[in-house]
Amino acid sequence: MAAEQQMLEQGPVDGSVLYLQHEHRSEAIQSDQDRKVLTCRQRWSRFIRDWPLHDLVRPYVVQAGFYGLYRVGFIQLDWALITALVERWRQETHTFHLAVGESTVTLQDVAVLLGLRIHGDPVTGTCDVHWDDLCEELLGLRPNVESLEGSSLKVTWLRENFLQPPEGADDATVKRYARAYILALVGGALFADKSGSSVQVAFLPLLRDFMVTERLSWGSAALAHLYRELCRASQSGAMEIAGPLTLLQLWAWERLHVGRPGAQFPAQRHIVPEAGNEREAPHDFGDAPVVGAIEEQALAVDPRGCRWKGRFSHTDNPQGGLTLYRDQLDQQKNDQIIWQPYTPEILEKLPPICVADQQIWRTVAPLICFEIVEWHHPDRVLRQFGLRQGIPDTCDTEKELHKIDRRGRHRCNWRRYHAHYIRLWEQREQSIVTAVPNEHPMDYHDPYMEWYRSITRRFIAPLTQRPHMQYHPTAATSHLLVRTVTDIHRRCGTSLSAFSLANVQQSLIDIRNMCSDVLHTIGEEHQLQLIENGEPRALARIRSPPLSAQRRRRASDREYQAMSLPPQPLVAPRLVINAADHEPLQSIQEGASTSNNLSSTSTNLRGQGRGRTRDGGLAMISLAPSSSSSMSQPPRFVPQSAGTATTNNRQSQGQGRDRARGGRSRNP
Repeated sequence: MAAEQQMLEQGPVDGSVLYLQHEHRSEAIQSDQDRKVLTCRQRWSRFIRDWPLHDLVRPYVVQAGFYGLYRVGFIQLDWALITALVERWRQETHTFHLAVGESTVTLQDVAVLLGLRIHGDPVTGTCDVHWDDLCEELLGLRPNVESLEGSSLKVTWLRENFLQPPEGADDATVKRYARAYILALVGGALFADKSGSSVQVAFLPLLRDFMVTERLSWGSAALAHLYRELCRASQSGAMEIAGPLTLLQLWAWERLHVGRPGAQFPAQRHIVPEAGNEREAPHDFGDAPVVGAIEEQALAVDPRGCRWKGRFSHTDNPQGGLTLYRDQLDQQKNDQIIWQPYTPEILEKLPPICVADQQIWRTVAPLICFEIVEWHHPDRVLRQFGLRQGIPDTCDTEKELHKIDRRGRHRCNWRRYHAHYIRLWEQREQSIVTAVPNEHPMDYHDPYMEWYRSITRRFIAPLTQRPHMQYHPTAATSHLLVRTVTDIHRRCGTSLSAFSLANVQQSLIDIRNMCSDVLHTIGEEHQLQLIENGEPRALARIRSPPLSAQRRRRASDREYQAMSLPPQPLVAPRLVINAADHEPLQSIQEGASTSNNLSSTSTNLRGQGRGRTRDGGLAMISLAPSSSSSMSQPPRFVPQSAGTATTNNRQSQGQGRDRARGGRSRNP
């Protein structure tokens, strides 16, 4: 197994970047210890179904900046796709390590897909609060003991008490219902925890004044929460993941080919009402009943994520399980990723909140959400912004930050605790990364790609596991084929450029062993046969005998004497074979493993010795310089008739035999 892993170059070869590989999920997958699909915690479907948005509440949802999130609504999660992405997420860089380079979810994706504000004050505050008193102040009701545990409030209590505002409700009452609805909305769609039934009341003070609410950077807080969940789920032994998983799946569908559906029914254009309007035009999925219509002027359309609502077809791009997704990501090609899905034509059709403050999309800054602080590193994914990607600077995501949570800090003032990172976030406009425009697709041998392949984990799927009656991944097989053919091409070029018998023989031995190694690794060694005296026999691996430096010099001297080479530089030889359907000399074909074979082969070759073709004719190989040859020309195979070959051989037979006798010696 170790030799096969070395052949496949799983990586990382250079462990300076992915220094937590020993803790990563991909390490356990290779040993068949962690191959299950993650459980994805999300409460979207039940929330949309059981709690329709009331007309009186809608203006406050729009004002607070969450109407785009509401419009995206419920999208069925592909748990296998989420798991496959988690397996390529790296805590050390906050990026997905794909076969074609690093990629990640950025502030641009949050704004464009969900329509959340990204340029604003951080989402944080103090937890030194009596939560039941706070609920009574801002919601008008005090939760019972069964519904409120610490800062976790049951969603069922919110829905039962704030489902629909009463008729004739005043503005203060409607605001309470709006706060309850928004708290359940963000708690279920953006900041869901693994309980699956509660929301954090810590967000409620931020909904006290909706004019303050709309100035907060909810987009950066959601991205921080997603990064934290990805980091935790990528650890070996993790069983579940929560957070804004709809954002992650929409990001994957926009950029990657894996699991990407084709829309069967295009999303309909939807009119978003202004903050003061209470009615809207009818639309398609998942909204409350509407009465009447509103004017279209001065209104916006849905965020980009809404185009993925509806029913889809997977005819052109099949939807599969975790094993298939792993395999597809392992062998991903450059034309199977869209680095810039949001073209200028698309951006100009989105609502203002989706395209505001575009300069912040490329800020290198900490993302903050109460106890969570995660670094945003667009400098590692510049191709997503149309810029040329170079080898990035050393990345420090501050591993110690992942140890900070609310356990034992229930009364913590997080604004004071993370004051340093809040100051860095406030300076976000001073840390915008830039580079020259990327005019051409990145070449395979670009310095960045050469560096990246040395520091990344290239394959996630187990290398040689082929379970009975199950899907067998093909990424490793394809990689072995490409690498072996490339290596054969390189070795042939090296042998031709510095031609000598020893080089040719060793190259044939190496090529043969490479082929047998690859076929053994992919489970196809049963196809190997070697013909000896017309009968197949089992393949025997050929290894050159190890020689000391002194014995190598002696062998080289004997070979030189046997070949009687002139002292001047050797010009390109002419190889003459008498038939198109020929076999190499038997000593070379069988890859003679002793120096006796090496000497006899050398003697026969130099003396225009003979081999046998399949039809019984003589195969003549001449190493004599040709008048038309040059040093830059490779050896040429020239068909020759049997009669000519025999005549030529007889003329030089005596001389070749004399030289062969002078060069014969015992094995070292």
